[in-house]
Amino acid sequence: MDECARNILLVSGSYSEDSLEGRQGFNQKQLNRISQIASQTKTQNLVFSLFSHCSKNQGRFDANKIFKKCPTLKMITLEIGDLWEEDNLIMEVHQRGNKKPIQFKRHFACGADPISAKEEFMEESRKGIRRTRGLDFIYCGSINIIRYSRIQKRMLDEFNFLDTLKDTHTVFVPFHTAPKRWEIAEKQKFISQGGRLVVTLWNKMNRSERRIPWRAFYDGHECSESIIEIKNEYLNQNGVRLGSIT
Repeated sequence: MDECARNILLVSGSYSEDSLEGRQGFNQKQLNRISQIASQTKTQNLVFSLFSHCSKNQGRFDANKIFKKCPTLKMITLEIGDLWEEDNLIMEVHQRGNKKPIQFKRHFACGADPISAKEEFMEESRKGIRRTRGLDFIYCGSINIIRYSRIQKRMLDEFNFLDTLKDTHTVFVPFHTAPKRWEIAEKQKFISQGGRLVVTLWNKMNRSERRIPWRAFYDGHECSESIIEIKNEYLNQNGVRLGSIT
């Protein structure tokens, strides 16, 4: 596995759709504890599940606070915006030493969405806007750029998305909630072919979901068991779970 795919800390939250506190994002006390653990584990890449930071309630996200506490950290990925207004949400990729983060929005969420939205996603992919240091990002349901054909019983890459990943070793696919359709894992597996690590993670909503809030495939094979959960009493009591890839 490529070096870029190592020293990753996944951060999964939880929320209730019915609760007014459900989309508050990770608060400062939680971020402080996460930063401490990231430093202890010599984390290089810190990846949050979506609904990460509520700008309306918490103001601007200050990545430097975390970088200062974790000297090995190179990258922080999260979703920001008014978490109750999904049209204004964006993903940000903060890199140590860069004043401005990489920013991108979700162009589409499901396979039935307009082709024009998928073309916007592909244009972004061809330009490498979401790519850095051999890492790439797929925003939630945009993984449906890959289509499963029930007639042919196989995955189809109709937009030649995999061609844009030739220099990519690791793909992160953060979700808001657990993917419900079985095809998502198969699409993850499909994208991982050719020696790529593809990691999905999400927020827990209820106990009926998959027990572990992340999943990983490498080179066409599932490797979720390689993600080691890091226990922390305070974070766990507040619905936050951490997974380490070393």
